[in-house]
Amino acid sequence: MITQFNQSAKHPSAQPIHRSGRSAYFGAKEYGSITRQLQDIWNEIVAKLRDSILPDMPPVNQPVKLLRYMATMDVKPQEIVKQKIEELAPYLEGPERAVQYYHSGGSKRRQDPKTCEIAKHSPLVIEWAQQVGIPEDAITFCLQNQIYDGGDYKKFRKSGVQNRQQMEELKTTQYSDWSKYQLAQKWATVLHPPPKNLANHHHRHNIYQREQGWRLQQKNQGDTEVHHISPKKLKSIQDMGWGSSTGTFNKIQALGFTLEERELYEEMKVKIEALGLPLDAPTVAWARTANLEQYDGFPSPRAATIYGVIEMSPTTHLRLDSLLTQYQRTAVPGPDFDNVSDLHALLSKPPFTEICVSNLEGGIVEKLTDNVIVVEKEVVKEVVVEKEVVVEKEVEKKVEPLFDYSAYSELNSGNSKMNQKVRAAIDRSSLDDSLTASFTRFEFQAKKLWKKSQPDVPLPDGKGAAVKLIDQTAAEMKFTKPMLDKLQQARMLRNEDQHPQGLKMKLTLTHVKRLLDATEKIIVALG
Repeated sequence: MITQFNQSAKHPSAQPIHRSGRSAYFGAKEYGSITRQLQDIWNEIVAKLRDSILPDMPPVNQPVKLLRYMATMDVKPQEIVKQKIEELAPYLEGPERAVQYYHSGGSKRRQDPKTCEIAKHSPLVIEWAQQVGIPEDAITFCLQNQIYDGGDYKKFRKSGVQNRQQMEELKTTQYSDWSKYQLAQKWATVLHPPPKNLANHHHRHNIYQREQGWRLQQKNQGDTEVHHISPKKLKSIQDMGWGSSTGTFNKIQALGFTLEERELYEEMKVKIEALGLPLDAPTVAWARTANLEQYDGFPSPRAATIYGVIEMSPTTHLRLDSLLTQYQRTAVPGPDFDNVSDLHALLSKPPFTEICVSNLEGGIVEKLTDNVIVVEKEVVKEVVVEKEVVVEKEVEKKVEPLFDYSAYSELNSGNSKMNQKVRAAIDRSSLDDSLTASFTRFEFQAKKLWKKSQPDVPLPDGKGAAVKLIDQTAAEMKFTKPMLDKLQQARMLRNEDQHPQGLKMKLTLTHVKRLLDATEKIIVALG
């Protein structure tokens, strides 16, 4: 009976079957790399079933007991063998192939099943996968990439690689994550440009392949930074808030900024755009050494220079063409004017209308001399020439609020400590305190908006956190570009007030008002 079972328990696909030059192992050529393991599992299954055939039957050296046992059997030996063979039958099945088609001669044809992908693996292979800890839906991936145990499979998945080739490449680096390794390669191309001779005009069509070959050569020679930056360098870049923004770095690098100057770039960008200047390398180079504060509130630095010429002129009448010549000779940035009409148009707008009147027809600019400067405490002097008596008297003026804030309903309706601080600062006409209190209130409401709109995203922290918070708030509230610029300027001015670093920017009422405007809108949005 055992002999009969053994003869029936030979796997028909345990040996290679050659068909059209290909070998099939246990029903599929894809199983060739695990033939030995499958044979071992098959033998284990067969042995287990064989041992289960009449396990309590007495041995042949006890003939009396054996004959009595056989006489009392209810099932014939042939039936028992048949039952065990049926239990073994599923493991004799091969894999199920997918149904695939191809087009030939304008018609759709069914592909030879033997060449189609495996849709469902054989029970014997599934048993192998379970024993080594590989999920059933990952069997094909593992066989294609020579993964033969669950631990190796988990390493593959954790690393993010897509195939064995990527895994082997990753092993040659200090990285264990494929995406970080790719990012390190991306930054290497930016931080370490290839030599110019690679861009040979005769071979421009394959410059990418030439550069990749050069970087791989440098890596093999020990200069890995050219191929991919180190994990330490990548972490430093991430800590600066760059992420994968190599394109942005390329842009600011062309303007003369370094990797460490991202925040400086953001601040410089706001200042330059506020002056109506192009954000290019010459302008940035000039702005780095210029005192930009003196140009605040003017259409351009050139305009501010002409404003100073008019304001400091000892005469009340100036020739328009003479001012045009001085404007054209000014070295600071600004729009080019070719005629007096352009200059007249500039002088006919604020802030020039506060100090002069331009007459295009007469070609004259008349300087105004009756400007009055109001201060909180003024000294009035009366001079009586005849008696040569000078009388001095001090007039204490009542401090007026910086501006009327009655239109800000949320600021006036609540009696919170933040609201009180803002109102008090405005009432005592303190511009610096008004900025600080208003920004604190704005930041508090902006954080509440962040948590409401994206609860799963943590609030920004560390260097550049305030920049990100303002940008996200502006995007969420659909603030205009000018509004965003004023909010970022207010942030820089607040930082300068708390930690002076020589920021050249003038604080104005507009900065405070924009903070209050934004806060009112956020509070309404929060409901």
